[in-house]
Amino acid sequence: MKIAVVGAGILGVTTAYELALDGHEVTVFEKCASVAEVASFATGGAMAASLTQPLSHAAWPGPGALVRFFRNLDILPATAAVNPSLLRWFIGWSGASSDGFFQNRVKAACALAVHSLERMDAICNDQKIEFESGSGQLDLCASEADLESHRPKLAVLKELGVTHQILTAEEARALEPGMSSAVAIQSAVLFPDDRIGNCRQFSQLLKERAAQLGARFVLNTTVNAIKSGQRLELQTTAIDPPGQFDRVVLCTGQEANTLLASLKIRLPCVTLQGYSLSAPMREPLNGPRNAIFDMRANVGIARIGSRVRLTAGSVIGKPSAGARKKIQDQLYRTLQSYFPGAAQLSQGPQGAQFWGGQSVLSMDALPFIGPTPVPGLYINTGHGLNGWGMACGSAQLIADQIAGRKCGVDEAPFRVGRF
Repeated sequence: MKIAVVGAGILGVTTAYELALDGHEVTVFEKCASVAEVASFATGGAMAASLTQPLSHAAWPGPGALVRFFRNLDILPATAAVNPSLLRWFIGWSGASSDGFFQNRVKAACALAVHSLERMDAICNDQKIEFESGSGQLDLCASEADLESHRPKLAVLKELGVTHQILTAEEARALEPGMSSAVAIQSAVLFPDDRIGNCRQFSQLLKERAAQLGARFVLNTTVNAIKSGQRLELQTTAIDPPGQFDRVVLCTGQEANTLLASLKIRLPCVTLQGYSLSAPMREPLNGPRNAIFDMRANVGIARIGSRVRLTAGSVIGKPSAGARKKIQDQLYRTLQSYFPGAAQLSQGPQGAQFWGGQSVLSMDALPFIGPTPVPGLYINTGHGLNGWGMACGSAQLIADQIAGRKCGVDEAPFRVGRF
């Protein structure tokens, strides 16, 4: 079949690879000059079956969901607080916290993440891909209450076979000798099988393999509209019309709702603006050994190749230039406070680099993967903070659906029409 993939972030590249592997004629349209230039450029790197980031789910049932939600946003623009669509989204997000629904969602997300890691390993083995990666994630708890709030999810993870171990503060510090003694730790949860990896590097390497299989990447080209009919047609900024397609797969983030609106399809999502700071290692012995996630501060720190990368918080909507500068300064201070002396924090081409990218989070924190009511149109979006960790599994799920094969993971939780 002739298939168009819209978007060349990690989701678009993996989808293109799987479809080209199946022998389809694949064309990828990307608005940027290269792949993985937006949300996939400098992610925190986590490929975690533990899915520990608080905004990945309405993290646990109970009346404190509202407090936890806003605590885990660094800056919430004042206009967002009275935005009716945001309030509707939040009501649905927090309302999905009943025990049974919460557990089912965590199970579905973890199953997809585990499947995705297995698929990534198979791709790397088949295509001889090597990229900057590591394993092990340590979740820090500043108090006994923090650990107790984590236990409902730990119980679900144990049932799913996700290996973890609760450590004392002393045991956690022994694993991370470079971490400052000023960091508050009462206990920690170690996930030894969680992964960390360079999303952009993997995307670029897999793009080369997809191209070798025949996939064509049309860069610097924006898709403005999708026209339905006997076959699907894209309206783009390219001089030459791209023609018609048997199938189209939307792998964009915030642009997905815009493109779907004219087709009378609306996804209940919000856009999160995330930030990271990447700095060269000054002294590797002083840097992190595992990926570190501080539950209370909502801070993630990991070693990716020869760099340290820190992510902290999310912002709903687009912040002002002043807010962006405030976040940048905060990231510099935070990295130095957790691992003093580990990184070279001078700015410039060879120094520390600040990055901001957007992700799309659905109302139930599960992605949308599969066919839409428009014949031939599929979507692969809404992964929130877990796009990198779920990308390979999501792409194979789309390829299986298009081919009519039995899927390697239950597709029902990710259906487009579940709301």
